[in-house]
Amino acid sequence: MITDLAGSEPGARPHTSVCVAGAGAAGICLAVELAKSGVSVTLLESGGLEEEQATQDLYASEVSGIQHKGVHQGRFRVLGGSTTHWFGQILELDSNAFDMRPWVPNSGWPFLKHALDPYYRRALELEGLGSADSSDDSVWKAINIQPPDFGDQLVPFFSRWCPEPNFARLYGRTLRESSRINVYLHANVCEILLAEGSQTIAGLRCQTLSGRGAIFTADRYVFCLGGVESARVLLQPLAQANPAPWNTYGLVGRYFQDHIDVKLLQLKPRSRSKFHHWFDNVYGSGFKYHPMLKLSAGAQRRLECLPVSAGLRFENAKADAVEEFLNVAGQVRSGNIRAVDLVRAMRYVPLAGLLLRKAIRRKFRNRGFAASDAGIVLVFHCEQAPNPESRIELTSERDATGLFRSRLHWAVTDQEMKTMQQFARIVAEAFRRGSFADVVASPILQAGGAGLIDQYQDAYHHMGATRMADSPRQGVVDANLRLFGVSNGYVCSSSVFVTSGFSNPTHTIIALAARLAEHLASSATVTQIKTQDLNDTIPIPGI
Repeated sequence: MITDLAGSEPGARPHTSVCVAGAGAAGICLAVELAKSGVSVTLLESGGLEEEQATQDLYASEVSGIQHKGVHQGRFRVLGGSTTHWFGQILELDSNAFDMRPWVPNSGWPFLKHALDPYYRRALELEGLGSADSSDDSVWKAINIQPPDFGDQLVPFFSRWCPEPNFARLYGRTLRESSRINVYLHANVCEILLAEGSQTIAGLRCQTLSGRGAIFTADRYVFCLGGVESARVLLQPLAQANPAPWNTYGLVGRYFQDHIDVKLLQLKPRSRSKFHHWFDNVYGSGFKYHPMLKLSAGAQRRLECLPVSAGLRFENAKADAVEEFLNVAGQVRSGNIRAVDLVRAMRYVPLAGLLLRKAIRRKFRNRGFAASDAGIVLVFHCEQAPNPESRIELTSERDATGLFRSRLHWAVTDQEMKTMQQFARIVAEAFRRGSFADVVASPILQAGGAGLIDQYQDAYHHMGATRMADSPRQGVVDANLRLFGVSNGYVCSSSVFVTSGFSNPTHTIIALAARLAEHLASSATVTQIKTQDLNDTIPIPGI
């Protein structure tokens, strides 16, 4: 059931087993998994069914350090969160991203990757990718091509893409009809209420922008507010100026990370046909697979580098226009289209011939199509080493709900620069050795320093500011995502990542949500569930 707090009648809200704050990928998947296990859930969303500027303005933040666009452009207060805007790329973290790496200070998750493997598989089902090829070898075999041989330092691989990236649409029916999930829109979390003794969360006080308030209570509380907002809410002062039990050692907000995106290499293929043979997108059974390159784990150890990958970008006016047209066409098919978008798309009708060739190549060859005159660049995507000076803090300015606004200080280390310089050298050598392409490096690459840092772009991947650890001296949540210092508070967000690899975080967030749902359901007090409710079925994509 979906209720808009802005228009509902005042009164008591039902007590549920779990209260989830934030209805993006993590919050929705967590709620769905809990409800499937018979657990009653309250799901709080700050926004509505559509974006609203006044609600978005709650995100307004100060930025210091390296400029960071994503703190404003990559966060969305709306049902579905950032899934309403992303393109749906799915990647697991590699195994070594979980390891304690001696050359990466503050690395090492409190568990190894194998502990997350079954939940990665569950995440694929939740994303609608349950029947997609999980093996890269199977993808190459399906198109009857042997993968390119780059040697032992450079590894080709595929990312996968969700057929329906917007989780508000993917799970809209479940959220509306499930008897175990109560969704509240325009419910901005304004205060965390602690019980006497400050070791238990007693409730969350929420209010709308017009001032209508409500207190939501549950047995357990989970903050799925995103990589920045989760830290901001946990940093807010508590009643009577009580110290926050989860921030005894001042670690909330520290170790903020983002992936560093930067264009450093231009490729000039020796043979365009052979190049596209290996590097065009692959399509099969309704799924998209995108070829990429990464630095091998062995090379990372030997060179003491961070995880880093690279993806190809075809750049010219036609390629950009086709991409925009196809994005709008996808919105038309899904029913999510505005008149202004349709008018803009009509400008590209003269591209009909190029679009037809693209459609034919996809239909009969299961491959993507790029214009032959497009320039080709490699976009690096690099892990940021955990750095306590990279952090989220509070300013003295309050937003419309009374919360102190955030300040993001994004800081990097020399390791990121060294990693990208080494990776560029290995890519250039491998491409020349295999006669794939000539490589032209950006002149700022070897010079490094401030000139290179000025080229860094954030990837809108906000991670690390409520990191997992074995003790409160090292982090904010434990291996089960429970907040240190309280018995019934949890965080499920990319903010709990210890390190980030190079992979888009959403897939790992959803895997963590599936794992947390199992943990919470195993000890849940199922409250007031009628017998007929136990027979409810919740549709899951791919099942």
